[in-house]
Amino acid sequence: MKLLHCYRANRWADRYVLPDYVPLSSDTFEQVEEKVRETVYYSCLFFEEMPDELKPKAMPVVHGRTRAQVEYCLEHYLKLGVEWVGFGSFGTFGKNNETNVATQSAVENARLVVKIATDHGLRVHLFGLGAPALAGMIHSIGAASFDSASWFKAAGFGQVHLPLMRGYNITYNNSLSEIQKGITWDDFTRLKQVTQHDCIYCADYQTLASHKMHRVIHNLLVINESVNMLNLGQFDRARAIYEQGSIKYKEEYKQWLPLLS
Repeated sequence: MKLLHCYRANRWADRYVLPDYVPLSSDTFEQVEEKVRETVYYSCLFFEEMPDELKPKAMPVVHGRTRAQVEYCLEHYLKLGVEWVGFGSFGTFGKNNETNVATQSAVENARLVVKIATDHGLRVHLFGLGAPALAGMIHSIGAASFDSASWFKAAGFGQVHLPLMRGYNITYNNSLSEIQKGITWDDFTRLKQVTQHDCIYCADYQTLASHKMHRVIHNLLVINESVNMLNLGQFDRARAIYEQGSIKYKEEYKQWLPLLS
């Protein structure tokens, strides 16, 4: 009800996300099934209570681990007459399961959502996924938009991004943790040349390593560059960057490559 009152009082937004019950990687199949059905039921109920002028801007959220669960959501949402749907069932990890990861099954489900939605004239938004290296995947499956706070959160842990590449910790050289893998300034400078990224916030080591907000803005600029590169059709440049990147994405991008054209 608080959300409904908020939407009724603020009618200026471009889209209004309907309430959802987010499944976690730790949930059982039965728990996911319950969350999917609860999400659909209350999204449709919430939609009916929205002001008529806001209904075309409503964006219900698709959840599910299986094709049947995804199709169940879309079957009901298509009847609402909305123009957008969101997808948020990516893998979760970390404290309070607040970090999303693009598991192979989740990516396939996202691809399915985009295919069905597009066939019916709807556009798809991906929730909680925005690492620069995943921009190629997001573009290849045809999603219209995405959002993530990874650029901000990563900076708080000393991590910096580069266009279409994984993040590295610039504040210390950690070789024990794969997630918090450190990088030397010489290696970071080399990767800057590979990606052709250059901004005042990463011009020197001291500026980037000593100030969180400098890393925050740098990471945000990097995401913007990654998106623009793909939107402008600079696929040869994108391929060259993926080839010079981490082993994981060097292999995974080849699955997206046929669609990056």
